[in-house]
Amino acid sequence: MICKAVNSPACKILFDIYHMQRNEGNIIPNMTTCWDEIAYVQIGDNPGRYEPTTGEVNYKNIFKFLFEKGYKGVLGMEHATRRKKRKGRWP
Repeated sequence: MICKAVNSPACKILFDIYHMQRNEGNIIPNMTTCWDEIAYVQIGDNPGRYEPTTGEVNYKNIFKFLFEKGYKGVLGMEHATRRKKRKGRWP
């Protein structure tokens, strides 16, 4: 509501997937509700804010949703690393 009231391309939402899942869930319905105001999607899995596919968030569905909606904004990775690097590469 704040972004709509300000009515400026400089006032947009950073949609934090980790915190949305941790606090409320329903990520895709919540994204849909504020879709026109999202400019940045921050990625981290729950629990623990680790990389995608290490927790309960269904990133396959989320990335499919973003692709189908034609999302062109920023995808930011803010997470710790749970997987250990092995012989110069990730498992």
